[in-house]
Amino acid sequence: MTASVEPAAEQERILLQDDLGLSRWQAEIMDRVLHAQSDERIARELDIAVPMVRTYMSNLLHTFDVSDRVELSAYASLSLWACRNNV
Repeated sequence: MTASVEPAAEQERILLQDDLGLSRWQAEIMDRVLHAQSDERIARELDIAVPMVRTYMSNLLHTFDVSDRVELSAYASLSLWACRNNV
């Protein structure tokens, strides 16, 4: 991975993994979706191919039964909020 990882960002990814049951790669993709990154930027930062990002996105959309990135971001944001606030 080429991007540096800040402690807060790493903690968020760990929450995504634990709270939502995501793999490390799924959490990496989800974290970047939460920060409104494009498929191309995600691929560049994670040093993977754009089609791989799209495969992960498709799987995440299916897993959480949502239809687009906006719904996926909302779901993940609410889950992170609930986890941080012990809800």
